Amino acid sequence: MNWKDKTAVRVAILDLYEGAENQGMRCIREILNQFGEMNELDLHRE
Repeated sequence: MNWKDKTAVRVAILDLYEGAENQGMRCIREILNQFGEMNELDLHRE
């Protein structure tokens, strides 16, 4: 199956820092957003 056949992808990120601000989570969100835009995907984070 070509993964572009489906335009919605659900992504779960486990935050092991219990909500504390950190660069890692910010970068992961930024990478996911860029990936979704480049591949015309509707990403849903939980």
